[in-house]
Amino acid sequence: MDLEVFTASFQEDCGKTPYCKCIHTLCLNFLLLTNAIFYSVDIRSPEIEWKWQLAGVLDYDVRSKLWFVQKVDSKGRIVDESGEPLVNGGVLSSGKVLELNTQYWIPRIQLMFLAEDPQIFAKRVATAFKCRQEHESALRYNLYLDCMPNEGIGELSSAVLKRMTFLAKDEACTIRNSKGIDSLLQNLEKEVTFDYWRSMNDLILRTLDIPLYDFDNIFQSFSSKSMLTKPEAIMAIRKCQYECLEVRSKSIFHVSLSKHMRIEEFEQTQFMVISQVSIFLKDAWIENLRKHIRACFHDTGKGWFNIYETDFYVYTQSKLKKFMEMMKFCMQDGLRYLIMDSLINFTNMLRDSCIACLNIPNEYEWTNDLMTSSLLPKKNPIFLVDLLLDTDGPRYSTPITQFPNTLIQIFDKAINSVQDVPQIEQYVIEGITCVEKQLLEAVGLREPQVERLRQRCKEYINLALIPMRAYAKQYERFMELTILDITAHLKVYESKNLGVLEIKQQIEKYLQEKETVEQIIPSFIIIGPFYVNTEPVRQNLSKKYKALVSALLELLAKQLRKQADAISEELKSIAMKLYEKPNSIEELTDLREWISTVPDKLEERQEYIDKAVSDYELIDLFFYNLSADDFNTKYVSCVTCSFDFISFYYHSMIFLIKLTF
Repeated sequence: MDLEVFTASFQEDCGKTPYCKCIHTLCLNFLLLTNAIFYSVDIRSPEIEWKWQLAGVLDYDVRSKLWFVQKVDSKGRIVDESGEPLVNGGVLSSGKVLELNTQYWIPRIQLMFLAEDPQIFAKRVATAFKCRQEHESALRYNLYLDCMPNEGIGELSSAVLKRMTFLAKDEACTIRNSKGIDSLLQNLEKEVTFDYWRSMNDLILRTLDIPLYDFDNIFQSFSSKSMLTKPEAIMAIRKCQYECLEVRSKSIFHVSLSKHMRIEEFEQTQFMVISQVSIFLKDAWIENLRKHIRACFHDTGKGWFNIYETDFYVYTQSKLKKFMEMMKFCMQDGLRYLIMDSLINFTNMLRDSCIACLNIPNEYEWTNDLMTSSLLPKKNPIFLVDLLLDTDGPRYSTPITQFPNTLIQIFDKAINSVQDVPQIEQYVIEGITCVEKQLLEAVGLREPQVERLRQRCKEYINLALIPMRAYAKQYERFMELTILDITAHLKVYESKNLGVLEIKQQIEKYLQEKETVEQIIPSFIIIGPFYVNTEPVRQNLSKKYKALVSALLELLAKQLRKQADAISEELKSIAMKLYEKPNSIEELTDLREWISTVPDKLEERQEYIDKAVSDYELIDLFFYNLSADDFNTKYVSCVTCSFDFISFYYHSMIFLIKLTF
């Protein structure tokens, strides 16, 4: 049957559909045979080929519900035989319709307008196809009814026929005395009888033959195989299932971390939890199941659930053996869910902490400053590491290559810890000794899902290590200061014989760099799952700058001490010579000439003393604590000498006067 017959529910009203209002401007795809023969070929033939082709609508027949379309040319235009555009739907001025080989009357099912919703079109075709299948099935079924034999069905009772005849003839006064009414009634009786036979055949065809069902034997067979025939068994199953569900709710990892910790502490914590769960599974869990089973079957006595059975063959044929097999599978199910859920939670914990690092390329470079991180975890960081600077360069207190190996060891340790959980059967049936210790089948190390989770853990932590390396690389600029030998550095300054002002400028430079380092280096920073403690680097660099400043100040104090000692020695030599007594007139004459030069020398030395005092005040600006010798040199040698100069000058003048007069 043609498919377009069954599209009535989707047929548009020609007066309401928007396609019919602009009928001469519509473009569409329509399904058409690829060969030129159209109506002479059976469309159901598998030899023909259908193809969607572009066309334009020319007209619509409301009566036949067909659309008049014309195929477009190679340029997508609707043209006549001469290549001119077709106007007015192909209707000539004379009223005659132009007929071309490229024009067809097409049913709606074969048309899809370019502006039409493809889903509605597909639904129209699917509904029509389904409707055709239903009608074909109904026709086929009625054909079966007509072909069924009528023998043995029986006739319609005469009382019913008489009643029907009376209602049809005697109740209708107009046809009661009509001619030929008897022959018509006979034909109607035959038709009614035929419909009665079809109805009976319909009932026969719809009736399914159900074989005899031996309920007693089947129920007895079911009871002999089912374990749910005794309340004790049901109670034991309930209690054991509760214990298995309790195991499923546990976790073999500690994933609810409240604070970050070092990898050694993290490993120790996880191993402790794994050990606790493993001990529980092998001891407390087995003991609880054993108590529940033996308590429920304690008073059952001999029979299907005899826990005191000593004959191995009898035990293998009992329901208790089936019960123990079921318990084995329940325990294995709980054990598998425990391990798999724990592995998934462990993997999700790593993923949440590394979530900001999952799309980082291998060539990632740290673009933020040292205090700001855009790679934050979803919850809290997991691992604590210290950033260190030494001769090997920037590194972490824990080698970052250790993290993937440690996590995989924890991952595998959890799986291996539950590989030797014993079965409950050997602890319940004490009268039968097992040769080998039977174990539960647990999750394997090389199962596909386990391999995928293990690989994800590796990928997550390896991606998180990329920004860690990039961040540590930013501290390479401080390596020159880190490996700087202060003693050798001071020798360079001593060899250059720098002045006080130059040393002061160098000290101010180091103090400024020290303040900058304390501002740009944070106390800590969070990068993915890592809490990086940078306070050691910050303190070490600050102390290094402080040591450099102290060394330069010490160098400056040393130079000033040498200058002060030299001035002090020179003044002492002048004082000693001044107080020497001449033994002859010649010595007295020389002494008088030398004394006349003392005031000039004292004034010259006073300039050096003032400069030394000014340099000591420069040291005081940096709050440098002078040693006891330097302090004595400053306040005894310099300050006291300035008063000695005056005294020397005064005594010299008196002595000259005495010699003169």
